[in-house]
Amino acid sequence: MKLTRRRSTLIAAALAASLALAGCGGDDDGGGGTEGSGAQASGDPVEGGSLTYLAVTEPANLDPASLSNSLVTQAVYGNAIYGQLIEITPEGDLEYGLIENLENRDNTTWVVTLREGLTFTDGTPLDAEALKYNWDRSKDRTVAGSQTVASASAIASTTVVDERTLEVTLAKPTAQFASLIMAINFVGSPTALAQGPEAFTANPVGAGPFTLESWARQDRMVLKANPDYWDAPKPYLDELVIRANPDDNQRYNSLQAGEVDIAISNNYETVQLAGDAGMTTLPAGFSGFTNLMFNFSKAPFDDPRAREAITLAIDRQALVDTLYGGAGDAPPDSLIRETSALYDESSSFPEPDAERAQELLDELADEGKPLEFTILSSDNSDVSRAGQAMQAQLEEFDNLTVSVESQESASWFGRLSQNDYEATIYGAAYVDPSPVLDTLVGTGSATNFNRISDPTLDAALERGRLSDDPEERREAYAEVQQVLVDQHAMIVYTWSPAFLVTGEGVGGIRFYGSGSTPVDGLWLAES
Repeated sequence: MKLTRRRSTLIAAALAASLALAGCGGDDDGGGGTEGSGAQASGDPVEGGSLTYLAVTEPANLDPASLSNSLVTQAVYGNAIYGQLIEITPEGDLEYGLIENLENRDNTTWVVTLREGLTFTDGTPLDAEALKYNWDRSKDRTVAGSQTVASASAIASTTVVDERTLEVTLAKPTAQFASLIMAINFVGSPTALAQGPEAFTANPVGAGPFTLESWARQDRMVLKANPDYWDAPKPYLDELVIRANPDDNQRYNSLQAGEVDIAISNNYETVQLAGDAGMTTLPAGFSGFTNLMFNFSKAPFDDPRAREAITLAIDRQALVDTLYGGAGDAPPDSLIRETSALYDESSSFPEPDAERAQELLDELADEGKPLEFTILSSDNSDVSRAGQAMQAQLEEFDNLTVSVESQESASWFGRLSQNDYEATIYGAAYVDPSPVLDTLVGTGSATNFNRISDPTLDAALERGRLSDDPEERREAYAEVQQVLVDQHAMIVYTWSPAFLVTGEGVGGIRFYGSGSTPVDGLWLAES
């Protein structure tokens, strides 16, 4: 019997998405715009065929704990091999996958119920013991990524109640446990994981819609349909091929040449070109932002005057115009989009003030501390360009020297974890601001790379995390933003551009969480 997906509305109405998925209808002039254009294939899904998906990065390994779950990282690999425990849609609904139900007892104790009869592709059970093993293991920094560790560490303990039921006790109470699961959404077979990282990556075992057939690194990964997938008749495809390229222009060129069927784009200008060319552009439908983030724990940005000087020196609108040729949205005035129930207009980011910026720079120089720093960035093409564009703006000021250093993504993230940077370009993506903002700027968080610690900020984050009242949460996150503005913690210059771009005949695209793309429902129309 086919198991059907069960929907429920999250407790907090504030989980409504901050950007609606706009999959049809372009701009009045026929261009693609930045809100999506065209429409994916419609009608009944067609079974069979091979689809090629062009991602941004290739993972170092296939350990479920190491795969970041957002559109521009390794989500597609995790969704293919492991499937999804749950999904939070861009509209803020909770959809159950491998998990059948979540029960909130008191914000600290949650009860997780798995679907009946789940098995990994090695025949071992995906039961409460397996879920406990994966979530406990995700706290281990030697195997898990920093985002995974941060979310898993929010779980104080797990207790197996019966074969399908796991009781979870949280370290801190939250009404948004479903959002926290987004970073620990992939689970693998404990039996296979026990064989060690090298053996597991060669033969990863999950309960997802596809199984690994081959992986030629720096080229392509080929996956075959799992005939025993729990949500039959999915997957519709016989084969899924995943390639990766960090350059947005090259990804677009591959799509235009017909070499791939779907490509990720994180550049507004590319999306505009694709829409103008008649391609379908689908926004991922989450809130989030990209920023220049300062390290509070070391010179020069342990001095608030240095942070303020750079904040006032950078013209955010000019930066966006340089990066996206006028195709992007205006720079954000908030951490939360206007379309969200949590948006508050009482606090906004400061406008550039070159005169005041120079005064601060001169003041530091007079004290024998002329400002000199390096912007550390990943090798993502748009992130690197942003660093260079900031450097060009800042070169206009006296008593200021700025360099840009670009590193491969894993090395860049390692530098942040080791506190080996002065300023970096970083992004945050979410449907709901909790727990992402908690992990981004909360005191003691493993991914608080700002190294900011502020009791007012922590108290506001806690109110937002514990409440299920939209008005109370709106006020809490307005205070969060005000503290970050007052402390000059970051320069938020753009909403996170995240789109899938396709040619004709691709259907079944959906998003959840931070733009993560499930692949079980993808299909190709008959040509």
